[in-house]
Amino acid sequence: MLYPLYPSVIKAGEKVRISYALARDAFVVFKIYNTAGRLVRMIALGRQKRGFHSIDFDGRDDRGRVLPPGKYFCKMFAEDLIKQRHFVIIK
Repeated sequence: MLYPLYPSVIKAGEKVRISYALARDAFVVFKIYNTAGRLVRMIALGRQKRGFHSIDFDGRDDRGRVLPPGKYFCKMFAEDLIKQRHFVIIK
């Protein structure tokens, strides 16, 4: 389960809390996409134990650059589970 992102609207350079729960141990990867469908960041967490987890996404792309204002999609891959939420970056 992927919970709603908090906060769902941030200023450029702020963090978004990504909270999720696993029914069983699984390899977890988060991919962040812009509205054009371009992958801007991948966060591979490796094998995670079942239960509740959370991470802070720093609002940066894979090269460490602050993401520009816009809408973004956070997609969680946990073996056979795929869930998606969105967040918005404002100026």
